Amino acid sequence: MLLTLNWRVAVGAIMGMPVAILSTLAAMHYLGISINLISLFGLIIVLGMLVDEDVVIAENIARYLEAGYSPTEAAIKGASEVTTAIISTVLTTIVAFIPLLFMTGIFGKFIQDIPKTVMLTLAASLLEALIILPSHLAHLNHNRKNNPEGFKKHKPNHFFEKIRNLYGRSLKACLSHPWVTTFTALGLTGLSFFLAIAFIPFILFPAKGIESFFVRAQANMGTSLEGTETLVKPLEDFIAQLPKEELDHYVTQIGISQNDPNDPFTDRGSHLAQIQVFLTPEAARIRMADEIMDSLRGKVGTIPGLKNITFDTVNPGPPVGKPVAVRIRGDDFSVMETLGEKFKQALVQIPGAKDIKDDYEPGKNELRVIVDQQIAAQAGLTVNDVGETVRKAFEGIEATTIRKTDDEIGVVVRFPEEFRKDKHFLEELLITNSKGNLIPLSRISHIEETPGIDVIRHLDRKRVLTVTANVDESITTSTRVNDALKNEFGYLATQYPSYSIRYGGEDEDTQESMQSLYHALIAAALMIFMVLLLTFGKLTQTLVLMMTIPFGLVGIVFGFMLSNEPFSFLSMLGMVGLAGVVVDGGTLLFTFVNQLQTEGTPLKDSIQQACEIRLRPIFLTTLSTVVGVIPVAYGLGGNDPFIRPMALAMNWGLAGSMFFTLYAIPCMYYLAEKNLNKIKKMFGWELVKE
Repeated sequence: MLLTLNWRVAVGAIMGMPVAILSTLAAMHYLGISINLISLFGLIIVLGMLVDEDVVIAENIARYLEAGYSPTEAAIKGASEVTTAIISTVLTTIVAFIPLLFMTGIFGKFIQDIPKTVMLTLAASLLEALIILPSHLAHLNHNRKNNPEGFKKHKPNHFFEKIRNLYGRSLKACLSHPWVTTFTALGLTGLSFFLAIAFIPFILFPAKGIESFFVRAQANMGTSLEGTETLVKPLEDFIAQLPKEELDHYVTQIGISQNDPNDPFTDRGSHLAQIQVFLTPEAARIRMADEIMDSLRGKVGTIPGLKNITFDTVNPGPPVGKPVAVRIRGDDFSVMETLGEKFKQALVQIPGAKDIKDDYEPGKNELRVIVDQQIAAQAGLTVNDVGETVRKAFEGIEATTIRKTDDEIGVVVRFPEEFRKDKHFLEELLITNSKGNLIPLSRISHIEETPGIDVIRHLDRKRVLTVTANVDESITTSTRVNDALKNEFGYLATQYPSYSIRYGGEDEDTQESMQSLYHALIAAALMIFMVLLLTFGKLTQTLVLMMTIPFGLVGIVFGFMLSNEPFSFLSMLGMVGLAGVVVDGGTLLFTFVNQLQTEGTPLKDSIQQACEIRLRPIFLTTLSTVVGVIPVAYGLGGNDPFIRPMALAMNWGLAGSMFFTLYAIPCMYYLAEKNLNKIKKMFGWELVKE
């Protein structure tokens, strides 16, 4: 700002920032919003926007000071002239973030502090810009007895005047060929959509900033806790050999498998083991977490006595499912296991898929009594009679009770333990028939010994088996892997009609989040449209301004391809918020276009003059927002890869949209009014002066 404004005016504009931040912190405390990573990120996002209103008002006041007005007159005229535009720009930004408050699910709860913080800060900034700033600038020259010569002598250097003149000449050339400029802008936007779909992958939450991961393993069913601990020691040795620059510490747990103490999918069993490895901060080590895990995979190979050795990262952000999670629902576990093997074999053939497994866990062997109902009936027995007798023999039956002081203790009678372990004694079990005769169990049935099932999981009241896999994001994405599986196994729905295949995990989370963001974007666009229409009262100006929203994608696509960054949930979130910010520059332009046209200036001249007059505030507001977000986008002074995509989207989207605002929007509006004039002429309506 010091390059383009008087230093006193620039300082006055900057002073609005601490006022707005302190007001926001007070409001956050009152509303019970804590200071955390998400709310702080909301403050960082809005940090560059905080001075936008101050810059616009301060620049307009400075323009009148440089024109010879006294500070008081300049403050009153400069502030009142842009009040409508300022309120409109703040409202468009606020309404763009409002739909994010109503996002559903865990993602909606996770990011709800961002829109709250942004809206509170913008509201505080607006009040400061309209009430406090003009009064400060009105008294800047009180020692000079309202002599404006001091400001004339302290005009900014000729740096920006040269930029303004260059811009004026280039805009004049564009307005002379508006169709070329318009089609170039639309062509670049279409190309950006194509590049985004074809070359930029979507990853819900990229695996960056990971400082912890789990190594999980299983021993054979029935292994004791001590035995499992002994089997896991070689695995601990491999982890302990990691360089000190990478390994902070690790924690081994035997008999349990869970992500955290509140994990609803916790598995327990003496044969289970997990090791949580804590790494040093990502900035302090050379290798990423994925590279460290890959090196361990190559070393552990197959450890005798252990199976299903898998690696699971602890990603920052809200909890999401596995990159690949295929849920097979049905009744027969043997069929479900067969289908699960098909999916696992297919995943092995897909490059980038790793840690492939299913959650089917065979339990201890079981003895199944298969009753021949015809022979049993001849012997005067039913299946219920057999089942009841076997249950009493193994589980026992309360024969009597013993009173001890005030308590009654039940006495349970059942087979001795050595009998219950022996299949031969079960076959000789005697069952009383309806006539009181004793019939041996072996006479009416046969007994099979089969593997049992340790855990029977259900989904929507049906048995479910889940096949899971992780994905190497440097090779492929979860979306591509899931799409490949859907294409290969589409026939299963007709071949196995009583079994359902559902693709859950990250694929399900991605679809849910994208649907929610899609609705948020539509709602934001509609509310922005209404605010602009109420501000200008002209449908043509409103529709032309709405074009800046897709124009913002050009800068985003270029920035993400240049940064080799995938699209993610947070980058899409940034695009939704960006929708309300990119229209701000056009709002300022059209406010002055309308003022000039009211004074009788022809359409083309009013567009040219308004653009040249508003170049400085548009340039400064865009630059201040971009500069405010750059530290987060590029890790200057600290790096958080989790929130980086949102900052990148806003940074590049704003930078790119500025050029469309300064060139494409004026040309599109000029064309729209010219063609509307032709229609008006046909009906004899009042024409816009060209």
